[in-house]
Amino acid sequence: MCDRFLSKVVFRNIKTKFYSTHSKLNVPQTHYEVLGVPNDCSAKDIKDAYIKLSKKYHPDRNAAQGSQKQFVQVLEAYSILSKPDSRQHYDRQLMHGTAYDEHFQRGPPHYSAGGYSPGYGYDDPTFWTNRKKYYQGDHHRHNWYYGIPGLQRVSNGIIAFMCIIFTSIGVTLQFLAIRHSMTLKREVIQKQSEENRELLSKIEEDADRNGNEFQIQMIERRFRNNRFYQPSVPKE
Repeated sequence: MCDRFLSKVVFRNIKTKFYSTHSKLNVPQTHYEVLGVPNDCSAKDIKDAYIKLSKKYHPDRNAAQGSQKQFVQVLEAYSILSKPDSRQHYDRQLMHGTAYDEHFQRGPPHYSAGGYSPGYGYDDPTFWTNRKKYYQGDHHRHNWYYGIPGLQRVSNGIIAFMCIIFTSIGVTLQFLAIRHSMTLKREVIQKQSEENRELLSKIEEDADRNGNEFQIQMIERRFRNNRFYQPSVPKE
């Protein structure tokens, strides 16, 4: 028990001295430093840090220069530290300093005029493998982009297409409403015209049948029945 405890203390001291030395010499970051977690952190701490940083540096969300490089580093760090076997192997490499040799041999991700050069970039097959794991992981399935459960991020093309569809529907409905209003007004005017024609036709028929004198008497009778009618007094 004491030997195990002493070995852990010695291991921590070696790591601390090694990290302080490599930070001064501008040696590439360790996977722990990339995730921002201590070397003796738990698996949950690693996963939480990975979820946080992958959201922060994801190329679909962060277009700042260098974010893609950091995103790839986060994926690489998580792919190593998330599995106990690979993490133990990596810790042993840190103790012997071989982890940095491997990093220098592969080369850090960097961008050139032709795109990402070999290393931790788009030319590296591990990038696509880790990217697939990211999208298939539970943390990504429950990462609601719009804050609505079950609603994932929609591409800009689909959003533009939906806007065009809704705009077309709105314009069509407005056109149909205006057309219906004009048709309704036209029907009302036609109905009034037909009623006026029928009334005029009836007056003409009555005049032909009863004569003009009888028609004048009927009109006078209507006026007398009107309460507003005031007969004129003949002047002396």
